[in-house]
Amino acid sequence: MKRIFFPLMMPSVLVILFILPVNLVFARAFNNDFETGDLTDWEKEGVAFDFQPTWGDNPTARNRGQPSNHQGDWWLGLFEKYQGPDTGKKLGQAAGQTQGDGPQGTLTSIEFKIIGDTMNFLIGGGNHAWGTPTPCCVNLVINDKVNTHQLVMPLKL
Repeated sequence: MKRIFFPLMMPSVLVILFILPVNLVFARAFNNDFETGDLTDWEKEGVAFDFQPTWGDNPTARNRGQPSNHQGDWWLGLFEKYQGPDTGKKLGQAAGQTQGDGPQGTLTSIEFKIIGDTMNFLIGGGNHAWGTPTPCCVNLVINDKVNTHQLVMPLKL
């Protein structure tokens, strides 16, 4: 029985692998947490994201007295200007280096599927709505419209 099952199973697996279309671009995970160390899956406009994502706890590196409390190794800290021990070092950057609040821009993700009815964000910084003179916010766009729900934890869709 074991000898018959295996030879029949292998052709079935090969048929599935070669006949079913697989889009490898969408089969991998979306870079929603920037742990790739770059802006893969994101499109930037302006200069605010030129030195992003940042690596490590830069506020502590410059003795700010208030840690970033980021999750993982990489995060977006637009005040920061340190792209890690590899890229940052090549560019002459040092841990704790900043670019300040001057640079402005937007960052837009690739389209992704929302699974479930909540989303969680780990966000720090200003809270100035889109449309104000100095917006600092996250906009969730669904069907080409900015979602008007309040961004509270968790965001109810």
